[in-house]
Amino acid sequence: MSEVERADYERNKERWDKNFERHFPELYKVRKYNPVMHKYDEPHYERNMQDIRSSIFTSKWVNSIEKFTNEEVQKIHEFFLYDATSNFFERETSEDEYKPTPLYQKFMKELNFPDIC
Repeated sequence: MSEVERADYERNKERWDKNFERHFPELYKVRKYNPVMHKYDEPHYERNMQDIRSSIFTSKWVNSIEKFTNEEVQKIHEFFLYDATSNFFERETSEDEYKPTPLYQKFMKELNFPDIC
C-alpha cells in the first residue's frame, strides 16, 4: 500500500469507526476492516441492506400513495401485512400459474419497480 493509499485507508477507518460507534454500538468492539479500500467486514451487512431497502420502499410508497384509492391502499396493506396473496396474484385453479392482478400492475407502475411477471 502506498503512503497515499494508507492515508486514505486511515481516514476511511476513522469515519467507519465513528459510524459504528454512533449507529451500531453493539459492533463497535468487534469491528474488523479489510485493507482493500472498498471492503469492510460488517457482520450485520444484511441488516444494513434491509434498512436501505425499507427506506427506498417507504419513500416510493409515500410519494405515490395519492395515486391509489382507499380500497386499493387497504388491499396493498393486506398483501404486505397479512400475506393476502390474492390481492396481487390470482389463478383459476391450483394447477395454474399465478397471474398478476390489475392492482399489482398499477402498484409496480406507480412505484416504478421492475415488473418480474
